[in-house]
Amino acid sequence: MRRICVALCLSLFASLIHAAVMPIELPTNQSHHQTTTIELEQLPNVKLTIIVGQYAQAWHLDKSSKENLTETVMAWKSYWPKAIPLPHPSPRNNIWLKKNPWFEEEVLPSLRKKVKAVLR
Repeated sequence: MRRICVALCLSLFASLIHAAVMPIELPTNQSHHQTTTIELEQLPNVKLTIIVGQYAQAWHLDKSSKENLTETVMAWKSYWPKAIPLPHPSPRNNIWLKKNPWFEEEVLPSLRKKVKAVLR
């Protein structure tokens, strides 16, 4: 049986969400309902890391993050295919999405294709 793990790292701020989607094998004595705290570096076979929001990007991308969220997301190809920085999916970001139509035209199709490949 193939298992998928979605690991989230949340902080006090809603925009600090770090997600990784990867196939995993759980030890036979561990239920998929159990919660385990692990560092992402400890997980084998990570296929994609989705870094959501500017605070998460500043934390996880460190020196490779750009001046602001828009510049970091525009440079998504420099982190691809292992990671992708995304804006926070908040209704408050609808203005950002309208100002940056390239995001839906260029980034989202690539992300959809990658997620589909990872889940196969």
